[in-house]
Amino acid sequence: MDEATKVSLQYASQAIAMFGKTLKDSEKIGYDEGILKSKDALCTIYFNNGEYEKVIKISSDVEDLALKLNDFASLAGIYRNLAASYSMLRLNDQALITLDKAKMCAGKIDDKTTRHYTTALIYDSYSVCIGEANQDANKMIYYIKKSLEELAKISDREKASYIEAKYDLTGFQYFRLADLYYSELKQNSAAEEYYRKALEIYENPKYNILPSNKVISYSSLSDFYYARKDYKNSVLYAEKALFLTHKYDQPEMRKDIYNNLFKAYLETGEKEKSRQYADLYTKLNDSLKKAERKSVNTSVNKIISEKETEKNKTIKNVIILTGFLAVAMLLLGWMFWRNKNKKLHRNYEKLIEKIKLENTSETGADKIHKASVTETSVSKNKEIQISDDTTNLLLKKLEKFEKSNKFTKQEVSFSYLSNYLETNSKYLNEILKTHKGKTFNQYINDLRIDYITGLLYKETKYRNYKITYLAEVCGFASREVFTIAFKKRTGITPSYFIENLGKEE
Repeated sequence: MDEATKVSLQYASQAIAMFGKTLKDSEKIGYDEGILKSKDALCTIYFNNGEYEKVIKISSDVEDLALKLNDFASLAGIYRNLAASYSMLRLNDQALITLDKAKMCAGKIDDKTTRHYTTALIYDSYSVCIGEANQDANKMIYYIKKSLEELAKISDREKASYIEAKYDLTGFQYFRLADLYYSELKQNSAAEEYYRKALEIYENPKYNILPSNKVISYSSLSDFYYARKDYKNSVLYAEKALFLTHKYDQPEMRKDIYNNLFKAYLETGEKEKSRQYADLYTKLNDSLKKAERKSVNTSVNKIISEKETEKNKTIKNVIILTGFLAVAMLLLGWMFWRNKNKKLHRNYEKLIEKIKLENTSETGADKIHKASVTETSVSKNKEIQISDDTTNLLLKKLEKFEKSNKFTKQEVSFSYLSNYLETNSKYLNEILKTHKGKTFNQYINDLRIDYITGLLYKETKYRNYKITYLAEVCGFASREVFTIAFKKRTGITPSYFIENLGKEE
């Protein structure tokens, strides 16, 4: 088991084979403790590999075994991995139920240090699951602070390895609070205070902090100072982060840092450096497009391999080793959530910019008509020859249809539109493909989504209505189809759009 544990930090496939063998051997001789420890280790490795279904499968029958052995520490760890896997698979309700079980198990751990540290990790997992489920920043902050309360209960007179684990996670939690206050709640003074607390730990030589945590913190600080137009400090912290990404091979984070440096140097007037980092960003982004998550996992595994763990076989050491892996899991979850959230907010900002631009130049259905024509690529290859006179007549009728907002009626179908235009199905197909660049369904759905986003932006009362009602208002028969079409058109969900509109009031 000891050899497999060390290998798991660097060579996942070898570790899986070794733990798989110890599991089989333990099952053959009925060695319950070996079965439980093997499954615990396999859950962690499978999670770090992104094999979430395997985590769920292997966790299916551990509860009775752990209760039989009175090993609540292992059971709490397995439940945490299981909850994180449910969260990654978007089964958020199941994830939160499983975390409740993990917390109950953690409360039964006899050793105080292990109990507090495990509970701190579980509270952190609550915050990540809530972030995945509904992005409620205040609830996330509540659980992160609960995690810090548990960490504060761990005595600084403990062994060095326990203190490192305590402050590694404490610094990471301070960073997370800073990032939430800055990016979600727009409370810069609170954000700056928590950044300061994180740096006090990260830059203190007596603490052996995971370099990956430093990278994320420095990168976030670079974003923070850029937003405040302090470009000198933005460059300073981006360069610090960049140094660590090269040293510890973190290409995904390096991509974001290249982008930070490109923007910051552009603002300082150093155009050559700005161009240099823009080129580096483009090249790295292209190479990572097809395997972003895989790159992150590989980077984290390499970072973890730098950590030395004591060879003592006590339960504390097993938990602290698991703790380092757990912090890496937190890092993965947070990076995934943060990158996803950034992308969502960029999509939201693009949508708002589009709506504002349309509102300044046009009114009513004219906006929708222009959007439907100009935002799509128009096919030039006509399969059916239609005379110019007929084409112009059909386009005028189509424009009238768009201005009338008739597309918001649920009964609008392909045959309905053909009859409205007084044309046949072949001509309608060709007009939509050639001049709109869309199929009938795409065309109608986009008109409806553009209509409802404009309505939500202008009329605040609609933001209080249920999604089902909004779907009906713009012509969709079901909430599910509406949500899918909304996200396809805008890159965000209706709920996210409404929530962020509320923040701007």
